[in-house]
Amino acid sequence: MQHARKHMIARKSQKIVRVPDARHLSHAPILGSGHNRWSKIKHDKAVADARTNKARSTLAHDLTLSSRLNGADPRFNSHLASLLTQAKRLNFPAHSIQAAVARGQGVTASGAALEGLTVEAIVPLGEKQVGVIVECQTDSKARTLSEVRMAIKDEGGSASAVGHLFEKKGRIVLSIGGLGSGIEEGEVFDMCVEAGATDVRFHSVDPGEMGERLEAEVFSEPNETSAVAKQVGEMGSQRLSVEKVEVIWDPKEESQVDVGDGTGDLDEFTDKLRENQSVLDVYTNAR
Repeated sequence: MQHARKHMIARKSQKIVRVPDARHLSHAPILGSGHNRWSKIKHDKAVADARTNKARSTLAHDLTLSSRLNGADPRFNSHLASLLTQAKRLNFPAHSIQAAVARGQGVTASGAALEGLTVEAIVPLGEKQVGVIVECQTDSKARTLSEVRMAIKDEGGSASAVGHLFEKKGRIVLSIGGLGSGIEEGEVFDMCVEAGATDVRFHSVDPGEMGERLEAEVFSEPNETSAVAKQVGEMGSQRLSVEKVEVIWDPKEESQVDVGDGTGDLDEFTDKLRENQSVLDVYTNAR
């Protein structure tokens, strides 16, 4: 009896809290919606950042080439002056602009000498093997060589001599006006050949308000690139404009590799290489 009484006292000492019946609302859909929205924002930002980085990388490359071919003074290099205007429009950092222009003169922004470096490799892309040439300009060959080779190794590639798959050429890109410009494809071809071009390739540009336009790739001997570009520009006057002047590794027709759906992966890889400030450009024999 006494034991039962103690048990009853113990039970009374326990507080039992009853919660009225309530409908429990699941928060999973709300959290999921927020998570998806945040993921989309991060994805969109990553895409935008990648696009900006690529545009800046391309612009830095063009600044360097223009400086190298036609001098670092925009007063005497109209192409460089145009690129500088583009850079300011894109809010390109001033120190990056100075470094790119200085690189074209073979020095760093502080005046230290730069050395050229060419890295050749084979990179697998699905079942295909793609030849890659990476042109660099650096104040430390050992460091840049290590960085570039590591990026190639991460892609499954390895160092290999592939220069025989390419030809080194001068390349000039011309923007040609529409029907109202007073200049036609045949005339442009004749001008380029007269100026010393070895080949001219025409491409259609998406029609705009001004009608159909053409773009021409003009090829020359590497050491004559600047002279050919200058002469073509003078002959074309206001009817065409020189958009780009560079020296490239052009893959030979018989060596080109059709990578099909692998183009996107290859572009991602080459863009990654170009993020290295010492890399001037990347060439492949993929098509």
